Amino acid sequence: MTVERCTGKEWIVLKILVYGDVMLDCYYWGEATRISPEAPVPVVNLEEVTYALGGAANVAANVSSLSGPNDECILMGVAGKDHEATVLSSMLRDNGITDYLAFERDRVTTVKARIVAGGQHMLRLDNEDTGPLYNKSANALRSRMNQVVGDCRAIIISDYAKGAVSEQMAVDIIRLGIANEIPVFVDPKGNDWSKYASAFCVTPNRKEFIEYYNTNYNAEISTDEEIAIVAPEIAGQFNWTHLCVTLGDRGIMVADDVEAYFYPAEEVEVADVSGAGDTVIAAFAVDAAGIEDPLTVDMMYAAIFANRAAALAVSKLGTVAVPYYEVEYD
Repeated sequence: MTVERCTGKEWIVLKILVYGDVMLDCYYWGEATRISPEAPVPVVNLEEVTYALGGAANVAANVSSLSGPNDECILMGVAGKDHEATVLSSMLRDNGITDYLAFERDRVTTVKARIVAGGQHMLRLDNEDTGPLYNKSANALRSRMNQVVGDCRAIIISDYAKGAVSEQMAVDIIRLGIANEIPVFVDPKGNDWSKYASAFCVTPNRKEFIEYYNTNYNAEISTDEEIAIVAPEIAGQFNWTHLCVTLGDRGIMVADDVEAYFYPAEEVEVADVSGAGDTVIAAFAVDAAGIEDPLTVDMMYAAIFANRAAALAVSKLGTVAVPYYEVEYD
C-alpha cells in the first residue's frame, strides 16, 4: 500500500472525514510501593501525566499518521467548553488534523483517565455526557459536512455511544457518502445496527458482533467459525458491501453477503489493546482512499494492512497513532 498513489496522470492526495464521539485519554503514571492504611488499595506515587487523543479523535490521529504529509484528515464531533476541550484542540492541531468541533456549554468533554503503575493498568475514571447534541450543533455539523465532503475520498463514523452519532446523523452521513460516491466506514456501537444500513463497511469487534447477534436473533453463537457462517446474512440484511469483524489475536474476518474470509493477525507481544479498533478502521479507510476508485478497494490487501497497523498499536502501552512508515507492506 502506498499512501499517495499515481493514477497514471497525477498523485492521489488523500482527504478523509472522520465523524463521531471525540475523547481525551489521560494517563497518570507512577509507582505503587505500598498499600494504603485507609483501605486495601495500592498507593501510587504520581510521576507524570500525559494525554492522548481518544475515540473518534484517535481514529483521526491514526488516519493522519497512516497518511502522507500532503494529505488531510478532517474531524467533526462535539466537546464541552472546558479545559479538556482546549487540550484536545491543541493536540489535534499538533497532529495535523483539521477539526470542526461543536462546543456545547452544558456538556463535558469526554475524558477517560487511567492510572498506570509499574506498567500495570490499575484504574480508569470516566467523565462524560452521553446526551444528544443540541439541534444547533447538529445542524452546524451537517452544514460543514456538506461543504467539505466533495473533496473527500472516504468517510468514517466512529460511534462510541456518547451522543454524537444519533440515528438521524448516521443515516444522513451514509446518504451523503452514497450521493457523492464515497465509501462510508462505520465502527458501530449497541444492538441496533439499522441506523448503519447501506454503509460501505462496518467493523464491529468479536464481542460486539456476538452480543448483537445473540440479542437480535434469539440465538447463541460464540466462536469465530460461527461468526463467519452468519456474517454474510447480516451484511446482506443491512446492504453492507463489507462486514469486517476484528477478532483480536486471530486477525480480521471480512465478509460480503455471500461468504467470509479470515486474515490472520500479526504475532506480537501485546502491551495494550486500547484503541486497536480505531487503528483498524483508519487503516481500512486510508487503504481505500489511496486507489483511484475507493469503492473498488481490494479488501484482502486492506485487511492485511489493517492487521499490520493494529499489531503495532497493541504492542505499545496506551492509545497510540501508528505512523505509516512503521507499517511494512509488500
